[in-house]
Amino acid sequence: MQPRQPLFRPPLPVPRLWPGATVLLMATGPSLNRADTDAVRSAATAAHGPKSLKVIVVGEAWRAAPYADALYHADRGWWDAYAGVPAFPGLAVTQDANGGLACADRYGLSVVTSAKAPGISTDPAVVNRGWNSGFQALQLAIHLGAARIILLGFDMKKAPDGRKSWAANRPAQLVRHSPYDLFVRAFTDAAPQVAGSGVQVLNATRDTALQCFDRVDLQDVLA
Repeated sequence: MQPRQPLFRPPLPVPRLWPGATVLLMATGPSLNRADTDAVRSAATAAHGPKSLKVIVVGEAWRAAPYADALYHADRGWWDAYAGVPAFPGLAVTQDANGGLACADRYGLSVVTSAKAPGISTDPAVVNRGWNSGFQALQLAIHLGAARIILLGFDMKKAPDGRKSWAANRPAQLVRHSPYDLFVRAFTDAAPQVAGSGVQVLNATRDTALQCFDRVDLQDVLA
């Protein structure tokens, strides 16, 4: 297998590879299931052309959607736990802080600058942190050119049985406290800015605490 080659890193901006595209952003919430991921696969593989459905996975969602176009995670420790996810063939991206640049060098990752600032970043080289990788991945999708973003697996809460993630058998070092209230606040505070930018965000997550974007049925929005 050829070593992965980064596409961008600071100070270069994220290129607008997908202008006008619909981007499905898949996270690892416990409500994510096989029916969802099968529907996404069918839609992603059926569509063609510059405005076809693009898929960005966050963290372990790559295991549910290995066909995704891009994989994002902000945490150096996550990339180390999976040795850089060498089996993932798409665009692999992290952020620069807290050892991110050295991590990117180890695994051939593309890199965005991350900033501790409110809202979303309008600088195409920067994502604001928002306390979570999903929030940063939303900005990555916008920088890549998304006109519409569909959220899936963004539960932002535990399942009734206490599960925090769809993914089983996660490395022990990755099982940690999740400040869901801060995650939700980041999205909620940024929602008016996102709407003002002209990007439509729809939430197709089955069971979610994130109420700042219009809720939709996944099958309907992919039809």
